[in-house]
Amino acid sequence: MRAWVLPTVAIATAPAAAAAQVAPPAMTPRSLEAMPPRSSPPHGTASFSPMHLAADMIEVTVETSMPGLPRLAVAVMLGVRAADGPDERANFGMSFGASIGYYVLGSFSTGVAVGLEGQISSLDQREVPGDVTPVIVGDGAEASLWVGGKWTVAPGASITAQLGAAWRRDLDTYEGDMVGPDRVRPMANLLLGWTL
Repeated sequence: MRAWVLPTVAIATAPAAAAAQVAPPAMTPRSLEAMPPRSSPPHGTASFSPMHLAADMIEVTVETSMPGLPRLAVAVMLGVRAADGPDERANFGMSFGASIGYYVLGSFSTGVAVGLEGQISSLDQREVPGDVTPVIVGDGAEASLWVGGKWTVAPGASITAQLGAAWRRDLDTYEGDMVGPDRVRPMANLLLGWTL
């Protein structure tokens, strides 16, 4: 009986012994130092709007995630336009804005966000050729509510699309600086950039 039990115990314990022999060695402080550092997630995006080129305007956006709150992001936008007016003099204008967004799905690099944006502009509308909708030029202030998505591919190229509604108040500088009426318009934006 004893001769039969001992081989049975040896067979039952063989897998455990084999597993113990192939187990990885314990991590020592020296081996931990040799490991590569963990890469940090992306926290900044710089981009430009090709849609604004239709208004002879260059607009750039810089967005960054907040430390400790990676789903929360703030962005600033700056647009500059310079063109020749009808009297051959340079027509210069600019716009400035800021937004705050929260990534409800995904992450800062690739995800869906909702946000609020405010913008002021001083852009002469008379010398803008063609129809540049939904880019609105002219003097005024605007507040927008939007939903958008960002997609980033290696090594960092990103595309951002936003849709929403904007409340705008125009400032008619050709009628004695009278404030124009309030209006609500659709808002759309497309950004091409780099996330790092």
